[in-house]
Parts: sequence; C-alpha cells; structure tokens
Amino acid sequence: MREKEPAPTGLLPLEALPLLGICGGETAHRRAFIAGVTAKCEALHLSCAVFKLQAPVTEKVCDQLHVLCRQYDAVLVESELPVSFHHLWLNDTCRGNTEQLFTFDHRELANGSVTDKVVEWLRRRWLDAPVWGCVLVGGKSRRMGRAKHLIRHQGKTWLERTVEVLQNQTKKVVVSGAGELPDSLAELDQIADVEGLAGPIAGILAALRYQPEVSWLIVACDLPEMNEQALQWLLSRRRIGRHAVLADLEGNGRVEPLLAYYDYRCRKAVEDIVAAGSLRINRLQGVPGVFIDQPPASLRRCWRNINTPSDLARHR
Repeated sequence: MREKEPAPTGLLPLEALPLLGICGGETAHRRAFIAGVTAKCEALHLSCAVFKLQAPVTEKVCDQLHVLCRQYDAVLVESELPVSFHHLWLNDTCRGNTEQLFTFDHRELANGSVTDKVVEWLRRRWLDAPVWGCVLVGGKSRRMGRAKHLIRHQGKTWLERTVEVLQNQTKKVVVSGAGELPDSLAELDQIADVEGLAGPIAGILAALRYQPEVSWLIVACDLPEMNEQALQWLLSRRRIGRHAVLADLEGNGRVEPLLAYYDYRCRKAVEDIVAAGSLRINRLQGVPGVFIDQPPASLRRCWRNINTPSDLARHR
C-alpha cells in the first residue's frame, strides 16, 4: 500500500471567491446599498455575510474572509477605502491604484438593476469554485470477500475506470481511504479517512477538510455503471446556494449520497452530523441548501452498487 497524505495546496485567491467590497462614498450610502443586496440574496434563499473593514487588509483579515466564504454563499465587505480584491466604488473617482469592478455615483444605487448586477456577479463567482473528484475506497468489503475497487473488468480495475471517468469531468481526482492502489494510479493523491469515523462519511469529510475551498464529485468505488452523463447531470444542477446535490432514484425520499455533488460550503453540515454522534451522511436530507432531484430513468443504473459475489455474477 502506498498511502500518502499530501498537504493541502492552499486556499483560493480572494478574487476567485463570491466576495465583494462595497467601498467609498458616504457610510449611509454604503450601508443602504448593502442592505439592498442582502435583501435580494435573502429573497433568493442565499446566505449573505457582511464584514466591516476599518483597517487595511491584513493576513488575519484575509483568513477571516476565507472562513466567511466557506460558510456563506456571498460575503460583502464594507470599507471606506478601496480594497485589493473585487469591489464596487461609490464615488466618481477611485482613490488608490487598484482594479475596481463597478463605479457608481451613489444616486444610481436606487436603481434596482445595479443590485441585480451585483447579485449576478456573485452568482458567477460562486460557480467558479474548482470541482475535483474523490473515489471512496475505505470500505471493508466484508460481503464481497475482497477489495471491490480492485475487481477487474475488461482489463481495468473498477477504481481505474472510476478515476478515468472522473478525470474527464473534474480538474483533479483523489482517492480517500486506505485501500491498495493499482500501479497505474501510483501517483494519485490518496488521503486518509477521518480518524475515529466509519463508513462513507469518513471519506467524504476527509475530502472536504483536505481542500476546504474545492467542491467535489464523490463516487463510491463499487458503481461499475457510473458514467460521465451521470456526473454531468449532477454538475448541471449546481446553483448558487445549493450546497449538495443528491439523487432520489425513485422519488420516494431515499437519497443516494455516494454518487453526489458536495459543494465546499457543505462541510459545516457534515461536521454537524458527526458532532451530533451520527455516521449517516444521508442526514443531510432536509438541511437547507441540500438539493434533491430525480435523475432520468436512463441514468439510474449509474447509482447501482455491487455488494456480493452474487451481485457481481448478475452484473457480468
């Protein structure tokens, strides 16, 4: 086994986050405009935080903004001075040599189209989060009697095939769990499941912690019919404010969390499940921001897992 736990590569730049400074002008004008944007966000069921900046952007402030962006759909920064990330300037002339997103006279802000423009910009930034793939291989495979991710079909292990499919739809693929990797995947990042936990939630939470500003397509290793169309279906349902996308195959309320999309803002909800003493990732059902939909009938086989030798015989 070649298990390795590479350190996270770092956070996204502030410019890549749904983070917008509301700068310049009079305090009353800034705050009135922020109130309009937050009201618009609330009407769209989006969470929005306001950070009041009264000093230059220090490393500590950057850390605070990153934390807020991992918890809220949008973050607005109120500042009298210009900031080094995207911002809206409320005066005719910007002080300082910094790129600005919008410039308005405060009288224009009464126009609702300005608020709509800002919310649309935040929506695009929200969707800019990189999406990686993670294959879960940490199961004991007791019913199968051998490691399922190493079962071979048409010259490839199930794990090799799953990684290949994910690589065509994501920026990077990692494996979560202590299972042995085929030689062909020796260079793949392999992260340890969260210590002290069991079941799929240990791998899902490991991925969310490993790269805290990356969103994920999470796939179990025992879904041999999973294909790119299923991943595309999940990705097509991404929207600002949707922190996870889970399939309900029969429309009966039973969700499928092991071929699903997890936005990085979903981490707190997963942490809360664990903190409450549960290991059931399907407790995400009903959490605000968790979106459940029924995939087309032609794709439902992609969620069919193989657990026993008899299941495997029928599949082949």
